[in-house]
Amino acid sequence: MNLILLVLIALLAAASVVYRCVRRQPRDTGRSIARSVLAGALAFGLIGPPIGWLVVMATMTLPVTLYSFDGLRAAYLFGVAPAVLCGSTAGALKLSQPSWPRLAWVCAAGTAYGFLFLLAAFGTARLAYAVDAIKAGALPGLAAAVVCTLLFHGVPGTPRANTSQQP
Repeated sequence: MNLILLVLIALLAAASVVYRCVRRQPRDTGRSIARSVLAGALAFGLIGPPIGWLVVMATMTLPVTLYSFDGLRAAYLFGVAPAVLCGSTAGALKLSQPSWPRLAWVCAAGTAYGFLFLLAAFGTARLAYAVDAIKAGALPGLAAAVVCTLLFHGVPGTPRANTSQQP
């Protein structure tokens, strides 16, 4: 495993949390930021790998065993770390009203996390490994990030229910 790439992935996720802490909204507290980051990590970690597994099954030629629950286990083995990091990024960038630029940043982060994590796992010695990391990491990471971000943030432009208790 390439530890430099793994450290880079962790630093990118940590940078998004630091960004949220530095640029707080008026109603943000440390606890609300932590709750949002943990909720994103949990949601993406549970939902993201199966979505990525479906994309890998649709785009790559796989052994027959990976079409069963063994494939789902492999999806969680290789996909839960990038999904949790993408979820923490989504939680850090979550605002009261969703916006397209924030959604695009989260999806770009999911793509980068998936690509870099599998590139670190496969190695960087050959160009074929980078192509495999794109097919098995970046594309599933993008698809899972799009679906999870829309579920977690909501669709921009749609009104949200007001949860504040005003008379």
